Parts: sequence; structure tokens; C-alpha cells
Amino acid sequence: MPSSKNLPDLTGSIVDDGTLLLAKLVGVGAYGKLYRAIDAQSCSSSRPSSWSSTSSSSLPSSSLSSTTSSTASSVYAVKCLKSSGENNPVLDSERTLHFRVSSHANIVTLYRHFSDTQHTFLVMEFHGSGGMLQAITAGAHQAHLRRHSRGRPILPFHGVYHRDIKPSNILVDHEGGNPCLTDFGMATTSQVTDEFERGTREFMSPESFDMPLNRRYRPALSDAWALSITLVNLVTTLLPWRSARIMCDDHFYTFSFTVGHKRPQFLHSILPISRALAALFARAFIVDPNSRISLNQFAREVQEMEELFMSEKDVRKASPPVRQIADWVPRPRISESADSDEHPELRTLELGSNPNVEFPSLHRENVAGGGIFLRFARRVRFWHK
Repeated sequence: MPSSKNLPDLTGSIVDDGTLLLAKLVGVGAYGKLYRAIDAQSCSSSRPSSWSSTSSSSLPSSSLSSTTSSTASSVYAVKCLKSSGENNPVLDSERTLHFRVSSHANIVTLYRHFSDTQHTFLVMEFHGSGGMLQAITAGAHQAHLRRHSRGRPILPFHGVYHRDIKPSNILVDHEGGNPCLTDFGMATTSQVTDEFERGTREFMSPESFDMPLNRRYRPALSDAWALSITLVNLVTTLLPWRSARIMCDDHFYTFSFTVGHKRPQFLHSILPISRALAALFARAFIVDPNSRISLNQFAREVQEMEELFMSEKDVRKASPPVRQIADWVPRPRISESADSDEHPELRTLELGSNPNVEFPSLHRENVAGGGIFLRFARRVRFWHK
């Protein structure tokens, strides 16, 4: 797939046979650019002369989502990808799999797609608050978490496995509700695969890395791992390690070695999370995928927890670094979204030689709330069966 670095800024262009105006560039990914688009016909009378028009031929009506004609929205998210001029199996897969699951309430709706001579465009439902990584800027107290965890469970995603679950791929509204999964560029229908290195490194499971002992892995278990990392990020504002590779990442090695020696509360000693949540993470972050807790059980236990955060009593007794992290997490409210143009850097916790006592350098992650994760986790309990 061609890099997004080779894509021009099409802000102000009119595409899709004159029906859509690309009004604002709102995001840039590895392979594409995302625009806020509006119905060009609704603003044609006041169109500035600087707006350019590009002719784009729509695909056959059979390729359109069933919701295309019924949508009343005049604001869309349009993803622009470089067209190679020939069949692109990666792009074809993204379109096909996104369409397959698009009708679900917790999937960003893909309305249609079309191409011109140089680009391919995906027309999707627009979420003004952007990704969870950007939108949620504060934590939530337990009553609010509990309120957001009561969403109805969802059906299996028609055998589609995402393989790139992370906060920035979960979109939310301004109130922190209605979480929707997007970006199916890494998705697959294979229950077992040997396609390694798919996803974002910090959220990838150990078996999904291209390592000598890895042969094949189950994407469903990798999705469950990524959701667990997402919860660590949303509750603590940190990522626990750069990559889940024992021989390559000291943080993951320390965690695996310590938990393997019957210390399931290890994360409680270095992060301001409850003992119950630390013990659950110890069961979720096991190197052997067949020994991990299931996604259904993980979501069920998170929903039933009395507390996700470390108690005030435990915070007072914790090490200075843990108290510092606790001060960073501004709970108990969910605030309005951050500027959608900001792209905070992912950061990890820097551990010293004695992780229970010393942290030579603490890095903040973009602050995010656990409440919206609970609602999302509740609804993904039946993703994969």
C-alpha cells in the first residue's frame, strides 16, 4: 500500500462527481488521509472560486452500503488512499470487510466508496470528537463507569478480526458515548494466520510478532490482548511496554518474570490501579495465548469490578512514582474532546532496575477515561466465538 506521504492535500476539492466537498483535513495515517466532507450541493450557491473540482467515478450500486440512500447526514468522514491503478488486495479487503460489519451500531458506517484516476475514497460516518485517544481527556468515577458499562452486548462481527484495536481507532461522541470501531485496513477473516507484524506495536500480542518460535496465531486472541492494553492506557494514561517481546523489551520481561513467580499484583505496585484489575491483567497478559483469560470473561469481570483505580488509602501508601501517576489521572469526570488536530505521542512507563521503587523517567500518555472503555468492552463480549 502506497504511503500517505505521497498523497497531496485535497482540502477544498470536490469529488464523487461533484457531490462531496473535502472541507478539512482531520487526520493522517500511514496509508491515507482523512477529511471532513460536506454535501457540495448544499453549499454550491456560496462556493468560493478557490474550490477545485475533480471528477470521480462511483462504483456500481451493488458496492454501496444499504444505509447510503437512507442517511440524512450531510457531514461525512472521507478517507483518501493512493490508487495504484490496478487491483489492490489490501484495499479491496478493507472495503469488503468494513462493509460486512458496517451495519452494526458500534462500527463506523461505511456508506460507499469510489475512485478517480489517482485516488480511492471511502465515505464513512463522521464522528466529531475523533478517536478515544484524542476525545477523552479525563477519567470517570465509578458510578459513571458503571452507567456506561450497561450497553447491550453485540453479535459476532461476522467472523471479522480487526488486528489494530487501539484508542485512536475507537471513535466516540462529545459525551464519551456510542463508541465505534473504525479502520479495517488490518482486518482479516482467517481464524488462524501466519501474517505477522499486523497492528500497532504497543498493542500487539507476543505471538503476532515475527519471532523465530512463532508459527501461526489466532487474531481473535490478539484482539483481546489489544483491548486489555487499551484499558491499561485509558485507566492510567500510560502504556506498560513498547512491545510484548520478552527478549526485546525490559518492561515486558520484568512483568512476565514477576507475574510468573506468583505475584499477580505486580502492576498494582507500579501503577495506580486496583488490586482486582492488576490480578485480571496478570491473567490477560500471559505469553502463552492458550492460557489467557477469554475476551468474554475479561469484559465480564471488568464490568463487575467495584473499582478500577487504586484506592486513596493505597495511593497514600504507594511509592512516589505511583503517587505521581495517580496525580496525573484527573478523575472523576469526562470532559469535552481535545482538538481533533492534535496527535499525542504514545508513551510508555520507564522502569528502573527496581520497578517497585524507582522510575528514572515517567512519560505521560494522552489522558483518557475508563468509562468509555467499559461501555465498549461490554459490547465486544461476543465479538469472536
